[in-house]
Amino acid sequence: MSKDKKILIFLVAIMALIIGGVLIVTSKMFQDNIADPAESVRLGLSLDHIKSDRWKAEQGYITKRAEELGATVTTFIANSDDNVQISQIKNLIAQKVDVIIVVAHNAKALIPVLTEAHEAGIKIFAYDRLLTDSPDVDFYVSFDNVKVGRLEAQGILDIVPEGNYVYLGGSPTDNNALLVKKGSLEILQPKIDSGDIKIVYDAFTKDWSATEAYKNLKGYLATSTEIDAIVAASDNISLGAILALQEYGLSGKIPISGQDAEVSAFKRILDGTQSFTIYKKIQNLSSKAAETAVALARGQKVEASAVVNNGIIDIPSYLMDVIVVNKDNIIDTVIKDGFHTYEEIYGGQKTQ
Repeated sequence: MSKDKKILIFLVAIMALIIGGVLIVTSKMFQDNIADPAESVRLGLSLDHIKSDRWKAEQGYITKRAEELGATVTTFIANSDDNVQISQIKNLIAQKVDVIIVVAHNAKALIPVLTEAHEAGIKIFAYDRLLTDSPDVDFYVSFDNVKVGRLEAQGILDIVPEGNYVYLGGSPTDNNALLVKKGSLEILQPKIDSGDIKIVYDAFTKDWSATEAYKNLKGYLATSTEIDAIVAASDNISLGAILALQEYGLSGKIPISGQDAEVSAFKRILDGTQSFTIYKKIQNLSSKAAETAVALARGQKVEASAVVNNGIIDIPSYLMDVIVVNKDNIIDTVIKDGFHTYEEIYGGQKTQ
């Protein structure tokens, strides 16, 4: 065999080894990007309700992100009925899902069924609302609800530094309502102690309902209309309060807060009947929840930014920040983030 032919054979052999190696590496990379069927994840999503814009959106965001990660999601909506939510969680237990993401209507009512789920080897994930007084909670994601309360109170205090205040809190069965009120009182209490402000009416609002807020405030207004400011725990509560104020010719004259950055709230902010809202980046929270739930199901390490005690145990948690939005920064916040569109909020109006 000639020297040239030997060199050619040698080069061909080297090329074959290189190509073979590339194919092996490429094949391994391809395999690594395909979810192992043995690692498929089934999530349960137990929602209190989807009556407001945010909960409808979050249901979609959680499901979409989970499916991108190779998981399937079974969703149940309890329509704010404790017995229905308990039954639905039992259904998820029977289906042998890996993780149940819970938005509780009444956390304490769920304690026994959460234990039942844990005993079945299912992890429990508290979404937005802390599952209190249960030893069977594995992770919690939410916003900094105490900060929400602080911002609501401070925002109103900046407008009305003294006078008669009304506090309209959230649902008494939702731990978030307690945290929001705690934050608000941290800001208001020094002013109460000094006599600069007086809380003339203070009430929680069943199920964060606009109808309940309307009834509660209207009942108070029937006894006295001497109100200078309202700290309302959510946009829905603000809506109910504003409807009551309208009946007494006070709409637009009484500063009022809110939270959730609802489209309807921005319309009220623009017409001057609501002062501001608290914007929470729910898409970020939903994505974080889906990613963490899937990781929990696969036994992977999950990132926590805090530890929150639920009255029984310390729960690894992830808490996100919140932002005050008024008429001056709508475009730079919710519209810039794609949370709402310009058309949804402004319609045919032109901004200054």
